[in-house]
Amino acid sequence: MAEDVLAADAHLPYVNRPVRPNLDGGFGAQSAVLFWGILALGLFFVAYSLFRDISATAAPPTTWLPFALLGVALLIALGFEFVNGFHDTANAVATVIYTHSLPAHVAVLWSGLFNFLGVLLSSASQPFRDRKLTRSPGSLWRSIA
Repeated sequence: MAEDVLAADAHLPYVNRPVRPNLDGGFGAQSAVLFWGILALGLFFVAYSLFRDISATAAPPTTWLPFALLGVALLIALGFEFVNGFHDTANAVATVIYTHSLPAHVAVLWSGLFNFLGVLLSSASQPFRDRKLTRSPGSLWRSIA
């Protein structure tokens, strides 16, 4: 019976078959320019923000070594977060796809959108909340005296 159904479908034109994305194809030149452009804008923003914050302190930098080490530390931390995000996202998306809650492409887009929104909307709240919870020793002694 199943062989009859398969044989009957063999004459159907290719148009009726589901369309699959071509995952073997590479990225185009526009995608590469967009990626490197966004990366360059992000690095420029980091450099500009660092320069602006240092200028606001009115303390002349005596050496560039601390800034180079800060840059290396930031790259390591961001690299770790990037890889960690891949693993977390893969686990969450795999669960959604396996249970057939969402189609695969919708689950990946959904996960990417909400990961981006999470970073965009909540990344500044943590340092400000921690700053309110902690006090410097000088302010502690002023409040006691």
